[in-house]
Amino acid sequence: MASQSTVSQLSELVAAVENWVATKGDSSSQYTSDELIDLDALSARLATATSSIQRRTGSYKPPCRAEVWQASEELRNQARSAVKAVFRDGALRQPAVFRNNLVLIFAGPKASEFDSDQARTRKAATSIRCQQLRKLEADKIVAWAISYRATSWAVGCMGTETFDCLLGAIPFIDAPWPPAVLELLYKIQRYGLQESTDYNNFLSGKWKQRI
Repeated sequence: MASQSTVSQLSELVAAVENWVATKGDSSSQYTSDELIDLDALSARLATATSSIQRRTGSYKPPCRAEVWQASEELRNQARSAVKAVFRDGALRQPAVFRNNLVLIFAGPKASEFDSDQARTRKAATSIRCQQLRKLEADKIVAWAISYRATSWAVGCMGTETFDCLLGAIPFIDAPWPPAVLELLYKIQRYGLQESTDYNNFLSGKWKQRI
């Protein structure tokens, strides 16, 4: 089977890397400064590939404190269940939640001249979280918008460590989104984010599953 062949090939690659580390990777003095830079870049690529495989198998754990990881279990399960339900049903149970999330992510929290100093500070910090979310791959942004209410992850409602932990634990998407989701994405563009350059780029950008 193709999957068995892939696992076998990966096993051979890992064995080769482990052998290199055991026999040649124990001393930095044998490498030039340029070679050390190249090795550092390669190790980063290996780390990225490793986390991608772990996301596929469901074993990935973002770098957060053990107590934060444990405390966020219910929210992580909520995200997995919400994404699975969309693929199972072929539709969103709460399209308004999806829309509100995307509008917040791409337009930021609305400011008001009547905001208190505390509210302005919270909204500014929430804007930073929106920026973090916009940097994610398109599929992950969609998964996040499906999983949590916009009011639940804003600053003042969710702690920084919990937010960062959930950001790193977004469910892996390995199938095309149902047509209903894609249709809603374009509908939101027309009726909520017409002027958002970031949202237009999001729709026309690189997707794992192309629209």
